[in-house]
Amino acid sequence: NIDDWRRRTPVLEGLAGFYVMGRTFGDDGNAEVLNAAQVSQDFFSLMRVPPALGRTFTDDDMRRAEYTNASAPIGPDPVVILSFGVWRQRFGGDPAVLGRTVMLERRPHTIVGVMPEGFDVPDAGVQLWIPWNLTGPLPRDQHYLGALARLKPEVPLARAEEALNVVATSLGQEFPATNRDWGVRLISLQEETVGDTRAILWVLLGAVALVLLVACANVALLCLMRGLDRLHDTTVRLALGASPARLMREFLMESVLLAALGGLVGAAVAL
Repeated sequence: NIDDWRRRTPVLEGLAGFYVMGRTFGDDGNAEVLNAAQVSQDFFSLMRVPPALGRTFTDDDMRRAEYTNASAPIGPDPVVILSFGVWRQRFGGDPAVLGRTVMLERRPHTIVGVMPEGFDVPDAGVQLWIPWNLTGPLPRDQHYLGALARLKPEVPLARAEEALNVVATSLGQEFPATNRDWGVRLISLQEETVGDTRAILWVLLGAVALVLLVACANVALLCLMRGLDRLHDTTVRLALGASPARLMREFLMESVLLAALGGLVGAAVAL
């Protein structure tokens, strides 16, 4: 179904299927279950995020990525892409990890790339990516996959959803046993990420801005009071020949130094 949507829908730049599941990952005798995303053709090209190291999957990788109905890899010469966290924790950030063989589901896989830090698509917590060939005569009754698409420029979400549902209706007529009454609903990645929390996030942002304004007002008041306390000192300096410009430069440097120190402390606390 995903392959048909990808080939028959002209309003999409591409469409990729995915499925996330735990897989046993081993290296040097140490085995653990990691979240692995099986992704189909176009996945990384849709995301437009280059790897931090190595490469993403090629067409040849995809052609060889065969699986059984139980989603067990059976294709020859399988490959895997690591997340930044797994690369750093399991391999110490070694750039020579490319080409290394690791055991995944008791089969040797070759590491071909490492994704940058913070890349956790399609689901938060994804630690590995493996290719998945979804072309050819595969069963159509496995409705557990997810799908990710990129719209062509200037194509609204509603139009793309309508075009995909035209294909879904056609598939329902061609394969009534598995596709009848199945439709498509498109959700933007932003909505999928934040859901209905947009209003709450804006309220929180406004509250933070108000706190920042109050803090700035308090600091400004303290600086003003400090300036009034130094009024006698300033008057004496002027009487001894100090120019107003020189005093202004001194006060400005003090203010800049105070702001820089406060900013550094604030950034450290925020991190």
